[in-house]
Amino acid sequence: MIYCVSGPIRVSAGLWGSAPSRPTTNQSRRRCQGVTVEEPGQEVTSGEADDDYESAEQLGAELVTLSLLPGSRWKSLLHLDVIKRRNKPVAPPAAPAAAPFFLPTVPGLTPRFSSPTATQQETQSKVLTWGSLTQRSEFSSALESALQSGSFDRPLRLLKDCGPAALSVELTCLSSEGGGASSLLLAFIHMIDSMLASGRDFDLAHAYLALFLKLHLRLLSQDSVAMAALLCLSSRLEAGWAELRASFDQSLCLLSYAKSALL
Repeated sequence: MIYCVSGPIRVSAGLWGSAPSRPTTNQSRRRCQGVTVEEPGQEVTSGEADDDYESAEQLGAELVTLSLLPGSRWKSLLHLDVIKRRNKPVAPPAAPAAAPFFLPTVPGLTPRFSSPTATQQETQSKVLTWGSLTQRSEFSSALESALQSGSFDRPLRLLKDCGPAALSVELTCLSSEGGGASSLLLAFIHMIDSMLASGRDFDLAHAYLALFLKLHLRLLSQDSVAMAALLCLSSRLEAGWAELRASFDQSLCLLSYAKSALL
């Protein structure tokens, strides 16, 4: 049986638009307590319908926040040597065929070859000076300045932009053997400690710390200042995991109670 309805049909635009995700306030709750009548001709603007709420970077000091980087950027940091060995070519690369080359000539009727000048010979020298060998990367310079200022946002941002191989190179160059210094190793430990204290980038902090200890653990064991900083970092790690374990146990307890109550 089909029923036909004559006359205009009024449809609320809120049923077809996207629901706003902005949290409710006390003023909006007081408005919802009474019954409001929609005035004729009132329309919902697209700005009100598409009002998306942007969450804060950190909801609470007792919570931890994961980074938005894909897992391929930090999950394979401890297995870079295995990946390089697996991707190593079986056969050595074949030498390319001899390509044609052109010698510079002097313009004129008689073809003559031009000899490089003294300035060109100096610029084309393959001998590297000691100053060029001791230059530090942008991350090392930012990490050294962050140790004095106490803000590690810029070096952390530079690490997030690096791929797994580039990040491994940056951490390798922190030691004195790679052109760094012991102060850079201490600054990196303080950077991880600040990340754990803020609760942000929880996954990156553990991945970066694991690769850092894999590369420099033997060197750090000979430095008393670095070992003291690592002991403080270890206590912070244990306290953070204890809080997370308590939260997980509480959530599992509530979930099991809800399942048993429904049955």
